[in-house]
Amino acid sequence: FYVSGATAINDAFREITNDDLSTLLPIVFLLVCLFIYLSFRTLSTVVLTMMSVVISIAVMMGFAGWVGIPIHNLTAITPEFLIAIAVADSVHILAVYFIFRSQNQSHREALYQSLEKNLIPTLLTSITTAIGFYSFATAGIRTISQMGIVAGTGTLLAWLATYFVLAPLLSLLPLKAKPRT
Repeated sequence: FYVSGATAINDAFREITNDDLSTLLPIVFLLVCLFIYLSFRTLSTVVLTMMSVVISIAVMMGFAGWVGIPIHNLTAITPEFLIAIAVADSVHILAVYFIFRSQNQSHREALYQSLEKNLIPTLLTSITTAIGFYSFATAGIRTISQMGIVAGTGTLLAWLATYFVLAPLLSLLPLKAKPRT
C-alpha cells in the first residue's frame, strides 16, 4: 500500500519544513556569524548583530501568533528572509561606524554620524521591502498572504531592532578601529 492524497502531501511538506528549520537555520546563522566576524574582525559586532536578528525574529513570530497567523510551510521560511534583512541594516551601520572611527573620530561622534547617514536609506529600503512583502497579502492563496504579512512586519521590526537595540548597545560598547593609512 502507498500513502497518497492531499493529507500525505501536506504532512510531507510539514516534515520537510521542520527538517529544514532544524538544519538550515543553524547553518545560516553560523555562516552569517562567520561573515560578520571576517568583515569586522571583532566578536562584539557578531554579538550585536545577532542580538538584533534574534530579537527581530522573536518579535516577528510573536506578532504572527498574536494576530493568529499559524506557522506553516511559507511562514516558516520568514526567519531566513529576516536574517538577511536585519544583517543588512546592522552591517550598514557598523561599516559606516568603523569608517568614521578609522578617521580618528570619537566613539560618540562616529556612532551619531553612522546613524544619521544610514537613517533615511535603511528606512526607505525597509519600507519598500515591507511594501513588497505586504503586496503578497492580496494573493488569493491564504498561506501566501499570511507569509507576506509576517515577512513585511518582520522587515519593519528588523529596522526598529537595529536602531533601538543595536545602536544603544553600540553606544555602551566602544569598539576599536584601526586608523586608515
